[in-house]
Amino acid sequence: MAETAPEAEKRYVGIARTALGGESTIMKPLAREYVSKTVSELLEYMVEPKGLKEDEKVVARSIQKEMEREYTISANGKTVAPSAAVKNLFETRRHRGTEFEALELEIASVQEGGLVHYL
Repeated sequence: MAETAPEAEKRYVGIARTALGGESTIMKPLAREYVSKTVSELLEYMVEPKGLKEDEKVVARSIQKEMEREYTISANGKTVAPSAAVKNLFETRRHRGTEFEALELEIASVQEGGLVHYL
């Protein structure tokens, strides 16, 4: 059975994207303080342009645009409220032998479809 890192040594990573963004994401290491934040607080940090690469800034602007309208948030594939605590939303992942706790957030504006304007 694999050993897990002691709580103080765990690494946390936040990942954010829009639902239509394909492979384009923002990925940031998270300080332990973010484990006690809400989803909306974490999203604010994720889209902060400081420290983002140019392609990540484009993703950040797309996320902010999605959030100007009615939107939904998915955390590791489960719908969550902006006020939800992120503490229990992380999932353990492994990359190149390194174990870390990941929280992948996907933001999607609610779309009104096709024939709605005819009703």
